[in-house]
Amino acid sequence: MKRHKANAIKILALTFIFLGCSTMNKNQTSSAFKINKFETQTLQNGLQILWLPDTSLPRTSLQLIIKTGSVYESAPEAGLNSLVAGMLSESTKKRSALEMAEQLESNAIDFSSKGQADFTFLSVSALNIKKEQMLDFFTESLFEPAFKEADFKRRLSNTLAGIKKIADQPAQVADIMMLKNLYTNHAYGRLVSGSPDTLTKFEPSDCSRFYKSYYRPQRAMLAVTGHFDDDFKKQIIKSFLTWEKWEDLGQALPPQMPPQMGHVFINKKDLEQTEIRFAHLGISRNNPDYLALRLANMPLGGSFASRLNQKIRDDLGLTYNINSSFDTQWLSGNFDISTFTRHDKVSEMVVNVNQVFKEFAEKGITGSELSSAKAILIGQFPMALETTDRMAFNALSLWAYGVSFDYLTQFQENVNAITLEQVNQAIKKHFFPENLKITIYSDQSKIKSEMNELKKQGYSFVTQEFKL
Repeated sequence: MKRHKANAIKILALTFIFLGCSTMNKNQTSSAFKINKFETQTLQNGLQILWLPDTSLPRTSLQLIIKTGSVYESAPEAGLNSLVAGMLSESTKKRSALEMAEQLESNAIDFSSKGQADFTFLSVSALNIKKEQMLDFFTESLFEPAFKEADFKRRLSNTLAGIKKIADQPAQVADIMMLKNLYTNHAYGRLVSGSPDTLTKFEPSDCSRFYKSYYRPQRAMLAVTGHFDDDFKKQIIKSFLTWEKWEDLGQALPPQMPPQMGHVFINKKDLEQTEIRFAHLGISRNNPDYLALRLANMPLGGSFASRLNQKIRDDLGLTYNINSSFDTQWLSGNFDISTFTRHDKVSEMVVNVNQVFKEFAEKGITGSELSSAKAILIGQFPMALETTDRMAFNALSLWAYGVSFDYLTQFQENVNAITLEQVNQAIKKHFFPENLKITIYSDQSKIKSEMNELKKQGYSFVTQEFKL
């Protein structure tokens, strides 16, 4: 089980290998793997463009990342950016939602627009013979959204229906409550899609206001991939220069507060098993220790041969799956261990996971574990670049997080250069057993004795109600 992160943009499992913004001349990270050449430019309105040609297929795509997400919302605005992003596929000032849908279907255009925690991502693609229609559709959706009442109500209804279904997904509920516990009242502790309490108070005018504040070219980067020529490049530049660089009215990122709650228990009658999360605050995506921590996490719980998997799954038989990960974001992300177990094994699970983690944090990893982790990361590198669209997505993501272009061009060299001492220093610096917050989601009537056992061992839990 690779869980759904309620707030995050978890950038693909392999999204750890991309760029920032610059002109690309170096096109090779090792003798065994080559990276497609690309270049970037900045338009007068502040929009940055990444050109990544690929003539292997008769198709072209546009991908756009905008530095706006739920992290920029105030508490009463929770879910507003996600709603705005979703409505970019609805009516425009020129055409109705039905006419826009017909435009997609008649030209075989694929379009998506989704708000995330730190940014908003739009993409469109089509065969080359329809690339002009694709460009027209994309720019009309982005530059001229109408935010009509009927579209707003339909989109809101669909969003509320989706949120309601979350209650039927125990793993997702546990993730949501873990983040809520970890981030207190910060935006990272709320659902990207918002809650019924906030969503039902919105009006179409709220969408329009938020759009004008944050959907600006100076906050964005566009990636153009596929089979295109100089004439099409000129069309793109001409079209996107019409995107007005209004005054940036967006708010500054809110400060993060340390977790104010201890361990949390959430009761849910008739759950078949107990979901457990262990978490503490982590690092931002542009932290210089990022690669060292990826290597460190691999032997802890980031691979099938990890210590957690060996001890908890194989030796003790407490679960079918357990994993650990860093969810890095623009501000402090989180480190977490995710698992589930039988109701009568909860206390044993909690005690043993804490023991494995404490030993890891105190002693670090071994040389052989580091060698294996490096082999895995380097082996995965080509898969994250296997298509130009994936390359563009990752490139945009790293640009949004302010990650150096060297992360891509020197990836293999940088991984190989990390020493055991550096990894273990990073472990000491960023892993904190004493700060680990536990979230348990279970049927209270079935684990009462287990919770009493944890209490005897010094664990104190606050009971919370699950509410979106």
